[in-house]
Amino acid sequence: RYMGLGIGGGDIEDEYRGHDFLIGKVDLRGPVVRVSQTTAGDFSSRSVAGNIGADVLSRFTLTFDYAARTVTLTPNVTVHRPFREDMTGLTIVQSSPKSFRVVSVAADSPASEAGIRVGADILDVDGTPVTGLGVKDFDAFRFGRSAFVLTLRGAIGQRTVTIHPRAL
Repeated sequence: RYMGLGIGGGDIEDEYRGHDFLIGKVDLRGPVVRVSQTTAGDFSSRSVAGNIGADVLSRFTLTFDYAARTVTLTPNVTVHRPFREDMTGLTIVQSSPKSFRVVSVAADSPASEAGIRVGADILDVDGTPVTGLGVKDFDAFRFGRSAFVLTLRGAIGQRTVTIHPRAL
């Protein structure tokens, strides 16, 4: 269970690894599937069956034919790239130029095993101060398999922890 973040804000979601997702004749293997548990807002609608999402759509070139009222999805060169998944259980936002704020820690994840708590500030990632980094720079660590060190500031003061990424 994660807090998902997007343009509309946050929502609570469960994340799974799918087997196959077929779009036309294109078989996408191992997509990451997120099921919203939110009770208010767009993703709580009982009339919307789902959202394909940017990670799937980015694998296609979309052509909108307004006259015919159709959308054509043509596979592009990235269509069969592996779907990345978070290996840490950590959701962060950029609370200031000098730190990331932890907004969600998945249960039984490398982040929870390292003792990271919601509300902690990440000051340093693997020896590099957060100053000058953006949240997307952290993706190399979230989706990677190599252990890394975080310097945190939280309710119990400043400390250093090591994250050992793994499939969740």
